Amino acid sequence: GAYGQLPGRDFNPLDLLLLLRTVQIRISFRVKRPDQAPGVSNQKRNAVTQSGFGFLTGSAQHQRCSIVGTNGADVIHALGGNDFVRGRGGDDVICGGDGNDLIAGNEDNDTIDGEGGRDRALYGGSTPVNANLAAGTAIGQGNDDLIAIEDLSGSSGADTLRGNAGPNRLWGFGGEDTLIGLGGNDILTGGPGPDALNGGPGNDFCNGSVGLGDTAVNCETTQFVP
Repeated sequence: GAYGQLPGRDFNPLDLLLLLRTVQIRISFRVKRPDQAPGVSNQKRNAVTQSGFGFLTGSAQHQRCSIVGTNGADVIHALGGNDFVRGRGGDDVICGGDGNDLIAGNEDNDTIDGEGGRDRALYGGSTPVNANLAAGTAIGQGNDDLIAIEDLSGSSGADTLRGNAGPNRLWGFGGEDTLIGLGGNDILTGGPGPDALNGGPGNDFCNGSVGLGDTAVNCETTQFVP
């Protein structure tokens, strides 16, 4: 593997090029304290620390990368492979690149661009989210812009997840969720809690539970467990 520090103008960016041909690589980044001198490591294992962190590039190879940003405003490019990217705090810009990526912006106002492949935006935690792939927005855990995202996972709260004209997969997880597929052949899965599933136009598949009080409309195929 190799990494290089590139000269910056208004900040000190770090461009990490992952060249190891391994099954999985995990990178964790932490912001330095303001009183630390430039280039001083906080000795966190398997981590790289950089004051004024700005830019990260993942691998163009086909391995899976797990990339975790800082609590500052990061720019993360995952490039190739089926990657997991978590932005953490700050107003991040996250680009998935090629491959089927899982992207969690976490707190604050993020721009999430899945780019190539089939990508899913993840909204964990307890704060409900109102996400709309047709509008390209997700409100609740900050105000996110969603670009080229096909699938959504909700939180443990009462989420509203809407798809777009393409084939989408929506997971409500916990809480009393509303899942709306809109156009395309969609797959809706409610999860724990009494969920309302609406496939919309297209040939849609809805997963739910009778015992949990789920309802399904405009679903050509349903699979409800007791």
